[in-house]
Amino acid sequence: MGMVQRFCEASCHIWLNSATKRGGRVIDRSRILAESLRKVSGNQSHRFQSQLQIMVRRARLLRLAIAFTSTSLLLAALLIIALFLVALISIKAVLLIIILFTTCMISLIAGLIIFIADINVSLPALKLETDFEKQ
Repeated sequence: MGMVQRFCEASCHIWLNSATKRGGRVIDRSRILAESLRKVSGNQSHRFQSQLQIMVRRARLLRLAIAFTSTSLLLAALLIIALFLVALISIKAVLLIIILFTTCMISLIAGLIIFIADINVSLPALKLETDFEKQ
């Protein structure tokens, strides 16, 4: 159990690091697009507005994915504390452990699904960018 727990926590930490960097890039790109939008007009402004809408959606998805994954890590920490107390005090807390473990896994799965949704949302922004380059 200990080794599996450490592997899961390390994986979550690596994932959170990746997601926060991805979020930072989304914010940086949004600032660049907003600046470009202020400088253009006409058809080009529509393209920048469309990309900004996608970036806002991505930022929200990433924030939600990070929140779910962080919650999962918090629940994993609480699970470890509960297991330690069960062993130390010799109390029966099977229901508490089941609830903590289940909600931890559900939160992790939700965070990963939302992260995949962000990846899917990023594709239309890339298409807008590459279609503009062809013109």
